[in-house]
Amino acid sequence: MSRNRKAAAAATAIVVAAVLFALGRELIPSLSYRRAGDRVAAKMSSALRVKYGDELRYTLDKFWSCYRGGACSRNDMTDVMDRLRLLGERDTITDREIFELIGFISRIYSDRFDERHRRVLEGGDRSG
Repeated sequence: MSRNRKAAAAATAIVVAAVLFALGRELIPSLSYRRAGDRVAAKMSSALRVKYGDELRYTLDKFWSCYRGGACSRNDMTDVMDRLRLLGERDTITDREIFELIGFISRIYSDRFDERHRRVLEGGDRSG
């Protein structure tokens, strides 16, 4: 193999590795988060799914978009995942537990948006 072909092959391998790394970095947390949310939804009774199913899905989706957008931190994600895993391990989930989970998650992203908005109003952050 000529020197140019080796260099081209090495450059291609580096680009492919970088793309796979970036996709893996995005895809793995997303799949893990979605799986944890799906486990909780599966543990809900049919009555709870009717009552809270759409709200739970909206809350999980909203938190994910806030996390991906940088409003919520990795610590926030860890807190949410801990709650999701805890409920996902139970045999059944009560009305109160789902209500509190939705409140907990929505409070996190609401607080982060409030903090960002306050910083913008104070002139300390123009990115938000």
